[in-house]
Amino acid sequence: MLNMLPKDWKYIIINKTSYGKNVERLEITLKVALFSPEEIKLWVRALEERTSCTYSINRTGNCTGERILFKQFLNCQHNTRCKKTYNSVLKNRTKNTNCPVSFKYNIKSNK
Repeated sequence: MLNMLPKDWKYIIINKTSYGKNVERLEITLKVALFSPEEIKLWVRALEERTSCTYSINRTGNCTGERILFKQFLNCQHNTRCKKTYNSVLKNRTKNTNCPVSFKYNIKSNK
């Protein structure tokens, strides 16, 4: 997994958990020295180039506290919720492949 991450940044592995015998699901918690939403966007673009996968913003979290300054959740573009359609010809068309790749990131204050 770590060889898929962009090379221009240093990573600290905080936690690594795999579920299932054939690693059907893998959760990794990393620390990366990114300090602004713009830096995160550059990192996500580098990750997209490295993995040949495009990520979409699923949701953005409310950051009302002093500790978390920015929070966003992303998932692979091929894991989508189908829009309801009333046209029976288009009813079953979807690009959803249920790709399990998703991640969230936070910018935390060091205060």
